Amino acid sequence: MRNRNWYGRGRQAAKSLLGHDTLQPWEPTRRAQLAQEFGHTLRELRVRVHLTQEQMARRGGMDRTYPSLLERGLRTPTLCTLTRLAEVLGITVTELVRRYESRL
Repeated sequence: MRNRNWYGRGRQAAKSLLGHDTLQPWEPTRRAQLAQEFGHTLRELRVRVHLTQEQMARRGGMDRTYPSLLERGLRTPTLCTLTRLAEVLGITVTELVRRYESRL
């Protein structure tokens, strides 16, 4: 038997328990703003260590166009990618996130 609408039931259950819908999607403009701020942070750190986008991609084992997509806010990194980016930049993931948060 298929478990139809499982997601919907979970969402309704959360709404009835908490009195509000906990799974509201973020507004697209907010997502874009957060992605752009991360991109600005990444570019600032990359330039500081004198790397091109292509060098960063090669050292991080990613497609050569991916750093550009991140810096322009067109993609958001996974946790694995954050770890690789931090290693390439010579900082910790904590430091990368801290610098990103300071821009918000």
